[in-house]
Amino acid sequence: MRIMLAVPTRGRYLYLSECLDSLSYLKVPQQVEITFLLVDNNDTPLALETVEPMLAKLPFLSRRVWEPSAGIVFARNRALKAALEEGVSHLAFIDDDETVTESWLNDMVSQLQVTGAEIVTGPVVSLFRSRTPEWIRLTSLFRPRQERPIRGLIRGPAYTGNVIFSMEIVRRGGLRFEESFNFSGGEDVVFFRRAEILGYTTAWLEKFLVFEQVPPTRACLKWILQRRYRHGHERLQTADALGATKVERATVLLRAALSVIGGVLLIPAASLIGLHKGVDAAGLVADGLGAWGAALGIGFRDYQIIHGS
Repeated sequence: MRIMLAVPTRGRYLYLSECLDSLSYLKVPQQVEITFLLVDNNDTPLALETVEPMLAKLPFLSRRVWEPSAGIVFARNRALKAALEEGVSHLAFIDDDETVTESWLNDMVSQLQVTGAEIVTGPVVSLFRSRTPEWIRLTSLFRPRQERPIRGLIRGPAYTGNVIFSMEIVRRGGLRFEESFNFSGGEDVVFFRRAEILGYTTAWLEKFLVFEQVPPTRACLKWILQRRYRHGHERLQTADALGATKVERATVLLRAALSVIGGVLLIPAASLIGLHKGVDAAGLVADGLGAWGAALGIGFRDYQIIHGS
């Protein structure tokens, strides 16, 4: 098995250094060859004196490619192109603000082999700074994703913050990350939903092996509600990208309207239980408004702002 491990990066030098430091301790499974790819998505390439000491930490072959077109979709598609050119069997992604345990890759490969799935994904755990208020830590947005797999498999998309997948999805399925999601996010949901439609299976690895830094610009009410708005916006955009029928689209918007109404009604009582519960209720409102914003053609460019830069 030949694996390319790709990390797209833009403007987050400190987090990138911590990310690569964690990768330097990775245990590489037997009979697995690893190539690391840093996709430099900065406006001008990172200076060699910045990049080389970081890559020198890694115990496997590594290289950097520059993708001058700004945006997460261009960076991820550049990784797909590199993986195709190198002829690797699998591609793995994590984000530049994440760190992994030393067993992460070993466990992901093992899950591929045990389940026979083409895709393996798992939860990402949020790491907060010490002064982050408790109500922010407790909000549902920051809880690790949970799934109920059947024989290790799930019906639900993988996310590129913690994933490994067979390149057959790209070679035979012809899949690419869709450019219309470049700054809004959700490109990974569409990519892996399309893989599901083509018959590829997704396995869930229920272990806390990947950790994401939460900078102060995200550990606040404004960002939490913006992210919930994005989730709703993304839900309708994703449905449209996957060719939703009029009935399916109407169902998304009906549920969004009910989310707004339910959230408004819940806020007072939920806030009495705890501030985080009130924020979760407000999040339902933001989520529903996001879907209706997408329906009205109101754009949302969440990834134009670099958090943790």
